[in-house]
Amino acid sequence: MQKFKVMTLNEFLLELDNPNSSLKKWIEKLECMLLSVHDKDMRQVFLRYGIIIVAFIENFDPNNRIVRKREIYINKLSNRSKQIIKHHLTDQYLGFLNDKSRYYK
Repeated sequence: MQKFKVMTLNEFLLELDNPNSSLKKWIEKLECMLLSVHDKDMRQVFLRYGIIIVAFIENFDPNNRIVRKREIYINKLSNRSKQIIKHHLTDQYLGFLNDKSRYYK
């Protein structure tokens, strides 16, 4: 089983400079996605990822000891994105969440 650890900013930057780093490959994919946020469909994908991250933070750090509380930007989600979050994410994959409707209403 792979163990994860929190890294310092310096460790993160050194890892990004490593050409063989799996982190560097992941960041490059993220960069590509961020550069295409002018495309409405891609922007919605990015917003949905943000909702998933907020859901994880609220579930696993409910007292905000590690990460500060984040606002959810539901008003920026399209109706299709809200349906995807409702039916696919909260019902199928994130069933452990307590207040699921909070992420799509």
